[in-house]
Amino acid sequence: MTEWDDLRQGIGDIDRKILDLYEERMKAVRMMARYKRETGMEPPEARRERCEWSAAADSGAGRLLQLLADLGAEERQRTVSARDSQGAARALKVAFQGIKGCYSEEAAMDYFRDQLEPVSLEGFENVFQALGQGQADRGVLPLENTSTGSIDQVYDLLAGYRCHIVGEYVLPVRHCLLGAEGASLEGLEEVFSHTQGFLQCEIWLSAPERRHWRRTPHYDTATSAALVAKLGDPAKAAIAGRQAARAYGLRILAEDIQTYSNNHTRFIVISRDPEVTSRCDKISLMFSVRNESGSLYRILAEFARYGLNLVKIESRPIPEKNWEYRFYVDLDGNLNEPGIQEALKAVEGQCLEYRLLGNYVKG
Repeated sequence: MTEWDDLRQGIGDIDRKILDLYEERMKAVRMMARYKRETGMEPPEARRERCEWSAAADSGAGRLLQLLADLGAEERQRTVSARDSQGAARALKVAFQGIKGCYSEEAAMDYFRDQLEPVSLEGFENVFQALGQGQADRGVLPLENTSTGSIDQVYDLLAGYRCHIVGEYVLPVRHCLLGAEGASLEGLEEVFSHTQGFLQCEIWLSAPERRHWRRTPHYDTATSAALVAKLGDPAKAAIAGRQAARAYGLRILAEDIQTYSNNHTRFIVISRDPEVTSRCDKISLMFSVRNESGSLYRILAEFARYGLNLVKIESRPIPEKNWEYRFYVDLDGNLNEPGIQEALKAVEGQCLEYRLLGNYVKG
């Protein structure tokens, strides 16, 4: 490699870092817009942002910073849209499991910047069905939690329905204890939540002064909050998010009660069609292998041979075949990168069943 090649490679490395920082800036812009909307603050006018760059306005760096400010302003105002049969713009219909105030709704609002038509559905499978029947443009589903692991039902549904993963979003899950007017920690007798909510708050719930509370599993965290609001009983509470407290007018009796402060849920965004761009950097696959010695090893060896970085592997039993499994794999990469297609063809050649689930931008 010549000195010229070294310089070109160095510039390429810097450009990739700039792109990563640009994505971080856009995420921060969206968070600021959401905060300002919730608190009633007006978005800053463009001239205010320009003032910040006035000292460097005549330099190349100043022009770059001003461009970033302009792009940030566009990001705040951008509407995620689709087209109806007449070609007119409309908001995307985004389906999720749960009711108003649930974590899936929060993830959908964050990912689509609140510019969407929410489609609230009863179950995970209903989201896949709505997508397949054209009743929704996108679906948002939880796939795994850092505290309690994978959502097995969603993995199984990915195998049963033809859809594509086109995005992901990682949501910080901050559980709160919510009560009706007049409720207090000392007077509580019963707590409602999804089983995952109880598991993620186990240490806090197990404190001596709270062990006597009756834990009643309910459909999900948001419906638990809605139930407590409907009952209006100060002896009953729910474990749910802050957004559920706002949605149902409940008091926050305690917050951040999850066992681990880094409690996050990874959501996937699904679509009927794939969406692959040059920015996509994560690939998801599903495959099954022959029930014989070394079959899985040979597939993993192909990933290693082509230098692919596996970030997750998950196995799920195949219901119609005893003691046989499907594997779900996430790896770094873009389908247009040199060698990726060749590597995936080599993997496919070792499989009984193989499906590319999606290539998308990491959350």
